[in-house]
Amino acid sequence: AAVRMREDVESVARVTLQNDRAAAIQALRGADSLLARGLQQEPHWPALLVERARLRLSMSRLLDDQLAMTVMDSGVAFASEALKHAADDPSALIVRGQLLLTTAYHEAAAAGDTARYRRAAEDLRRATVLAPYRADAWMTMHQLQTHLGQFEMARASARRAFENDAFMYDSERAYFALFAAAVGTKDIDD
Repeated sequence: AAVRMREDVESVARVTLQNDRAAAIQALRGADSLLARGLQQEPHWPALLVERARLRLSMSRLLDDQLAMTVMDSGVAFASEALKHAADDPSALIVRGQLLLTTAYHEAAAAGDTARYRRAAEDLRRATVLAPYRADAWMTMHQLQTHLGQFEMARASARRAFENDAFMYDSERAYFALFAAAVGTKDIDD
């Protein structure tokens, strides 16, 4: 139920964003408030913590850089808390990896290299071992490897993302990533 609610709110927020950014942020905050109430009832339920982390990632895309970093850091904290209760939860590892990677982009732009890339890679590597069928883990790994110039590994990760997107949920993005990885490795025949 928590996943469905977050997905519904993110969908509304995307549509609302076209017309009113403040309303989109308000919709995401409203969903977060509901998840917070759920956590009052079940404080150790990892799925609720993961969904709060995912909402932070969505919300951060609507905010200025400084506030976005604060929101993403709180998302990392929610994902980390979920992992305290379920150490092998691939969803928590993936969202924490996504948040760490996104904050690393911001930090790298401001201050140079960061340890967040390493932490993101560790989480994503672990997620792909625990749940090799998760296309989102492979796609995020591809993004990290591309950013770090590891084009052969990025290509392999993009291929895994494409192969594991069984419902073609994100197939266009996976296909583009695979194409970009082939260009990066200068293997256009792929």
